[in-house]
Amino acid sequence: MATPSKRKQQSISIETKRKIIDESEAGKSYGKLAREYELPRSTVQTIVENKAKILEAIDSGIGPKRARLTTAKNPELEASVLAWFTQVRGEKVVVTGPLLKVASCYDEDLASYWSILREHSEIPSDCELSDYLAVDNDVVTGNILTLEEIARAASSSNVNEVVLDDDDDEDTEVTERLPISGPVARQAYLQLRQFCEENGLDFGLYSTFDQIEDFLLKDQFSKMKQPKISDFFAPQ
Repeated sequence: MATPSKRKQQSISIETKRKIIDESEAGKSYGKLAREYELPRSTVQTIVENKAKILEAIDSGIGPKRARLTTAKNPELEASVLAWFTQVRGEKVVVTGPLLKVASCYDEDLASYWSILREHSEIPSDCELSDYLAVDNDVVTGNILTLEEIARAASSSNVNEVVLDDDDDEDTEVTERLPISGPVARQAYLQLRQFCEENGLDFGLYSTFDQIEDFLLKDQFSKMKQPKISDFFAPQ
């Protein structure tokens, strides 16, 4: 007995769904629309029954070629990643999947902190993250660094000193590094290791990660207070 073949799932654009809705409202039956668009009758019926959601999505600016109505869970994150993507592509930087993931995670953390501060009334409700990020655009005193210049500055041996090219200002701005606690360092280490393992960590680097973990554990144990034997006999 031959196994019945499964119907191949078809992606239907928002534009096509709009046409089906318009023609249905003009009086065409589900059966006729199904034959014209080569769709199951149940699919046509579902599209028409969901016309309110589809029309609302179209009014909100969803492109006609898209098939899904789902919008971003965090519009500010989507906008910031898109802005970053446009910038680096304009500078002819190759954007790979892992690189885009790093940028997305960074901006997601930023958006998350922003939401937490807003919940605790530290930020006015009418202040948006995009406005905050652009607040200093009109008072920049140095040239905007390209990605190559940022990379060179990050790889410099003198990480405490940040120099901005400016013909009118010969001063050097020195940024003091804040101390990092052991728990914060360990959390950052775990996140870095997880990211590397998920994106094809070279086997030779595992020993390096093990050495870093040993160092962090040794630092943690060195700061633990060793109880005195007399503490066990102290009156409660």
